[in-house]
Amino acid sequence: YQTFLYQNERVNAANVVVNASRTAQQKARSAEGDSIWGVKINSGQVVVFKGASYAARDATEDQLSEISTGVTASGLIEYTFTKVFGDPSTTGTVVLTGQNGQVQNLVMNTKGVINY
Repeated sequence: YQTFLYQNERVNAANVVVNASRTAQQKARSAEGDSIWGVKINSGQVVVFKGASYAARDATEDQLSEISTGVTASGLIEYTFTKVFGDPSTTGTVVLTGQNGQVQNLVMNTKGVINY
């Protein structure tokens, strides 16, 4: 039962990351706020942010989504999407690791599509 719970936490976190990425990409494509948009994965949360980087973001525009603190993220944990075209600033893999050590890889391609 506990294995199922850990797997569910990891899958839910993956879905939150994918949905946040789609939201940020859509906002960037529509040039909402005349800005690029991005995603930052922190412990226990995923943030859609407005700005060139998380550190330089407009925090009043943050959209927060919670994920389990039992899921740790590594690899590509911050990225932005270009205004109008919605291309990602970088490609790579978001690695989500559950409490039981199981891993979920989310691979972002050059068009911002995430495969998992």
